[in-house]
Amino acid sequence: MMLRKSRWRLAAFFWSVVGVCFGGPKVTVLAWHIHAGLGSGGVRGIERSQAVLEAHPADVVLLFSADKGTRRAKQVDQAGELGEAVGRESFFRESLPWEGGSYGDAILYPAKHKMIKELLLPDVQEEEPRYLRDHLITLPEWPGPLGIGMAHLSHASQNRPGQANAVNAHYRELQGQPTVLAVNTYGKVGTPEHFNLSVAWEEVGDPEKQPKFPAKKPHTAYLHLFVRPFDAWQVISTKVLPNSDASQSRPLLVELEYLGSKADR
Repeated sequence: MMLRKSRWRLAAFFWSVVGVCFGGPKVTVLAWHIHAGLGSGGVRGIERSQAVLEAHPADVVLLFSADKGTRRAKQVDQAGELGEAVGRESFFRESLPWEGGSYGDAILYPAKHKMIKELLLPDVQEEEPRYLRDHLITLPEWPGPLGIGMAHLSHASQNRPGQANAVNAHYRELQGQPTVLAVNTYGKVGTPEHFNLSVAWEEVGDPEKQPKFPAKKPHTAYLHLFVRPFDAWQVISTKVLPNSDASQSRPLLVELEYLGSKADR
C-alpha cells in the first residue's frame, strides 16, 4: 500500500511542476448517455449521434449505454463505428448480454489506453449489473497519464447511495492522479448518491442549470462530471449540447485545464 501511495504522491508533484512551469495541459471531454442509439423521436440509429460528435470534437468521448452486435442495433458496434467516424480508438466493455450481442459503456480516445480496474457496484435490489470502470489514457499534449472513470449507477434508488460510496472508496488511494469521472446517476441533484459524490469530488458545471434528460425538455441532471484532485482544475467551458433527436438524453461537453493542486504550486 505504501508503494501505491508513494506512486500517486510522485504523480501529484510531477503534475504540479508541469502546471507551474508551462501552464496546464487541456482536455475536452464529451459524456453522453446514448440509450443504444434510441432517439427522442423513437427512431434507433447512430447516424445522428455521429453528426453530434463531428460537430463538437472532443479529445475523449464517454458513451453510456452503447450496443455492440445486438439485434436492436442491427448488429452494429456502435462505439467502434462512432470512434472510427471521429478519428478515435474505441474501448467497449459489456455490462449485460443483450439480444445476441452486448450492452455496456465505452470510451473513445486518441492514443494509448489501459483499463486498470473494473468494479462491480453493490446491488441490494438485484438489478442488472452496474460497474465502475477506471481507465488511464495518454493524450498527445499531456506529459503524463490522465485518469478517466465511468460509473453507471442503478435505476433502483435504494442501490445508488452505496454504489456512489463504492466509487469513492476505489479512488481514495489515488489522490495524486488527475482524474475525470463521469457518473450516470439517473437521479436529481441533492439525492444521497449525488451528495456522497459531491463531498469527495469537485463537480464540473452546475447540474441544476444544465439538465440533460429528457432530451426534448430536460429537467433532470441525470449525468454528472467530476474531477480530482480538488482545486487542481480550471473549467474553461461547460455546456449541454442540443442533440438533434440523436438520443433521449443530451450530451455534456466540457473543456478543462489541469494546473496541479494549490498546495504544490
